[in-house]
Amino acid sequence: MFTVQITASSVRLISAQTSKLVDEWKPPDERNISVANCNNSDQVACAVGRDLYYLEIQPGSLKAIGLVLLYEYYFYYSTPLLHAWYCLPHVELE
Repeated sequence: MFTVQITASSVRLISAQTSKLVDEWKPPDERNISVANCNNSDQVACAVGRDLYYLEIQPGSLKAIGLVLLYEYYFYYSTPLLHAWYCLPHVELE
């Protein structure tokens, strides 16, 4: 079981049992996260300027899956992030 902590500088995965940092994702070039959303399906979306990053929480790690360049963005709290992600043209990371 993990807790997700999102700050302006990073997304952190914290162990619920030990309260220790398990993994951390930081935007490239020391940029700041301006808005973020996380759901119960182990998905995180972070807006960094006009870049929207899609991350997945995997066993013991955070993985950046892809990137979308947006001119206007907003988050649907009722729509699963993965479904919304694949509706947008995006770049797969790694």
